[in-house]
Amino acid sequence: MSERPQEFQHAMLREIFDQPAAIKRTLARYVHDGSLNEAAFGNAPQIFREHKDLVIAASGSSRHAGLAAE
Repeated sequence: MSERPQEFQHAMLREIFDQPAAIKRTLARYVHDGSLNEAAFGNAPQIFREHKDLVIAASGSSRHAGLAAE
């Protein structure tokens, strides 16, 4: 990985630059040896099974993440 510039012209540029490392850190919490660590999700799977619909309300980049999850 290349050296990270200390200053960015815009906060969004910093966020874009940080995305690969952020995704790597997130996946490290939930995936081990290529398999999903279901224990990391607690009882969330059961809660979701009990509901027919799930509404994700967000805006900006969070909205795009919600659309991807959908």
